[in-house]
Amino acid sequence: MEAIKLNDLLNIDEKSDDFLNGRITLNTSYNGVKHLDTWLQMKENEREYGPDFSFWAKNSTGSKQHLHENDLVVVAIQMYSRDTWLLASICRVTKVHFDKPCERVVEEKYRKWFNRVIFKLSKNAQGYNFKLHTFLDRCDVIEILPKPYSGIPFPGYFNLNEKMRTLMHYIDDTNLGEDWKNALKAVKAVYCLNNHDENKVYIGSAYNDNGCLLKRWKDYFDSLHGYNVELKSLFEKHKGDKDYFLDNFYFSILEILPTSVSDEEVIKREHHWMDVFNSRDSKCGYNKN
Repeated sequence: MEAIKLNDLLNIDEKSDDFLNGRITLNTSYNGVKHLDTWLQMKENEREYGPDFSFWAKNSTGSKQHLHENDLVVVAIQMYSRDTWLLASICRVTKVHFDKPCERVVEEKYRKWFNRVIFKLSKNAQGYNFKLHTFLDRCDVIEILPKPYSGIPFPGYFNLNEKMRTLMHYIDDTNLGEDWKNALKAVKAVYCLNNHDENKVYIGSAYNDNGCLLKRWKDYFDSLHGYNVELKSLFEKHKGDKDYFLDNFYFSILEILPTSVSDEEVIKREHHWMDVFNSRDSKCGYNKN
């Protein structure tokens, strides 16, 4: 079966100025941070215009003008494999600036495809900004999502190892949030918070029937330290630096238990895991008792 091309969906006339003069911008990563992660943290109404770094008129050296007034710009963001891309937006440049991103408006007739079309583009297509007609016929559609992409689905209880900032985003700010919420509120659990900066862990448990693990983790989202004595002390040591906790603490699950298990049994399992990780030793962890 012949592959569906991106332009089979967009239907941009190959003789039109949009096709001949338009651009496609491929956003990968910068300083080790994936643009996909940055884009997912943008507000939904900001995403439809594409990332600002896609709309600079000049390249990084300032030597060549890429964008012009009235250009059609197709914005794609690299996903978690090298040659897989998400169609993020399609905009038209309304005003060119050289010291800040160009002004643009969304092309409404393409909006239905935003954040839903995943396509493959060959590995030698890595880069920043290209002529649309050169690349459009090389974009093979892999999948059309039923709703806009907003992050990975819940990976399973024992595959979870997420930075606090990312975990908060998946649960609270994405279309996939209900998937994560339903899984986390269905179980009692013993969990681990791993501080990658100090290489120390905190072992905790969730046994409240009203939300279970979801409720307990939301305590961390609200306070960052979850009201734990040692973590509160660490919070004060870093002068309430929210970013320190959001970017250094990783959440994982050590054991899940059904809601029918008594709270006392959950606490016993929590103490078992404290022993495993030696987390009551201040050199290894933040647990006090």
